[in-house]
Amino acid sequence: MKHISFKNSVDYLNKLRGVFYILVGIPLTIFLVLYLIFRQHAFTAYYATMSALLIKILAGTFLIAGLSSFIFYFKKLPAARNGSSLRNKLEQYYHICITKFSWLMVVSLLNLTFYFLTSHAFFAGVYILLLIMFALNNPSYYNVVGNLKLKKEEREIMKNNSTIN
Repeated sequence: MKHISFKNSVDYLNKLRGVFYILVGIPLTIFLVLYLIFRQHAFTAYYATMSALLIKILAGTFLIAGLSSFIFYFKKLPAARNGSSLRNKLEQYYHICITKFSWLMVVSLLNLTFYFLTSHAFFAGVYILLLIMFALNNPSYYNVVGNLKLKKEEREIMKNNSTIN
C-alpha cells in the first residue's frame, strides 16, 4: 500500500477532499455540458431509438454498480478500524475512500456515455442518483472519526489538529 504524506488532520482531510472534489467534478462538468447541449436541441443523439427496456436495464445496472462501491467500502472498513496506529488507520481509510470515489466516478462516466448516446432523461436521473451517492460521501472530520470509530486519544489528536505519527 502506497503511503500518503500528511502531518495533521487538516492536511489529511484536505488531501482526501481534494481527490474527492476532482473525482466528483469531472463527471459533473460533463453532465452539465451534455445537459445544456440537449436542452438547446443543438445535438441529435446517436441512438435516440434505443428500446425502453434496454435503457432501464442499463440504468439499473449503473445504479447497482454504484451501490457496489458501498459494499466494497463496508467490507474493507473493518481492516482500517483495526490499524496499528492512527496514521495506519487513516492511510487505509484514504485508500478505501479513493477506491470508492474512483468506482463511483467510472460508473458515472459510463452512465453519462449512454446519456450522450441516447439523450434519454432516464440516464440523467440515474446520474443525479449517483451524484447523491457521491454527496453522501463528502469527507469530513466527523465522517472519518465516526467511520473509523477512533479511540478517545485518537479523536483528540484529530480534533486538536496535532501531529500524527
